[in-house]
Amino acid sequence: FAELEEDSPPYHRQYDFCIERFAAMCLVKHSVSGYIESRQSGLRALRGVVHKVGPEGGDLWESDHLNMIIPAFLINMQDHAHNVDLEGEGDNDLASLAEVGLKELIAAASLVHANAILHPVLEHFDLSNVWLEDSQFAAETFVLITSTMQPQVRYLAIQILLSHVDSKARVERQLKRSILEVLS
Repeated sequence: FAELEEDSPPYHRQYDFCIERFAAMCLVKHSVSGYIESRQSGLRALRGVVHKVGPEGGDLWESDHLNMIIPAFLINMQDHAHNVDLEGEGDNDLASLAEVGLKELIAAASLVHANAILHPVLEHFDLSNVWLEDSQFAAETFVLITSTMQPQVRYLAIQILLSHVDSKARVERQLKRSILEVLS
């Protein structure tokens, strides 16, 4: 898919169906036989969509799409970061594939897309309780995101994270502390 040449410019292409299917492939349950191959294919396909669309591809940057793509990358990064020996090395490692895909997505983003990328990350961390249960992963992911962002956009990541902490006014202190530790 990623290697197929396209005749039309990226802003004329629609990948709604593909993004939904590829993200679903990335989330195949461990109990399904061949789940590693399915997840690898899904991650490679999502990377292919990012390459095909690039920064000017408007529909990739819609929240519906990013709310599928980013959690697919994050879940594979988190689930498989400590299981590299079980899954292989290099291009076949799910955590590495997901990390490279997230980096490529962030690198393709412009100033306008910074919030669109960070919102699904923060939402995933909130819903999965990553802030409290795996704060090191949250910190590593935030470092990965800010170091991959274009230098003129990095301040927005910190600003968005601080706004996220402020939005948690009625939340327990431990959660706020865990989120703020990501900044340190």
